[in-house]
Amino acid sequence: MRPRGADQSGFLHELVMHSSPEEMLEFVVPFVRDGVAAEEPTLLLVRPETAATVLDRVEPSPHLLLLPALGQPGRPAADLRATETLLAGYGPGTAQVRILNQEPVVPEAQWHEWRRLEAVVNHALRRHNTWAVCVYDRRPLTDEMVEDLYATHHLTGRGEHHRRNDRYQDPVEFISKHQDAPPDPVERETPSAQLVDPSPATARAAVAGFARQTRLPGQEIENIVLAAHEAVSNAIRH
Repeated sequence: MRPRGADQSGFLHELVMHSSPEEMLEFVVPFVRDGVAAEEPTLLLVRPETAATVLDRVEPSPHLLLLPALGQPGRPAADLRATETLLAGYGPGTAQVRILNQEPVVPEAQWHEWRRLEAVVNHALRRHNTWAVCVYDRRPLTDEMVEDLYATHHLTGRGEHHRRNDRYQDPVEFISKHQDAPPDPVERETPSAQLVDPSPATARAAVAGFARQTRLPGQEIENIVLAAHEAVSNAIRH
């Protein structure tokens, strides 16, 4: 069951900001209780201390799943993939899925990526019948960060109240106004190699060779090689 006035199907994105753990729990506990009572899959992605407190106040239920909080500043695509994987486990016949994530403290240097993630999920996850809640600690957020969060969430929540957010912006419009990512520090360095019109295979081999000289884990190297392949392939195709 969704808040009155909200779309009753599809992807619903809610923002909760708090200034203390107890204020956060004033929202989280009723959200979980209502989901369990409605027999809706309720996914709670929170830190260990939050999970322990919730379990003290909510009876165990087969409809409640507790998982570690998502949130890797600097790697927004990984968070999006993880969320998509979680939601993909629930088929079209499943009742609405509730998912709540206790968000990390995002450094200002990585906020430009993070705010685009908050906008993108409204398109990327729209096929899912999901009520998603992002819970932020208000204290480390700047006023600009707060404005960005209002612009990327359909609803705002506090306690047991959910309100439609009139400051929400269309994700495409929001992202088009925020193409201001600063250059990555690596871009200031001298290139390790210059490849002129390389084939995808040549680009893959060059990137893999340099990446293996670093301390990056194997999965990261695979991701970089794949990214190089996609970039060169798209350049050739388009």
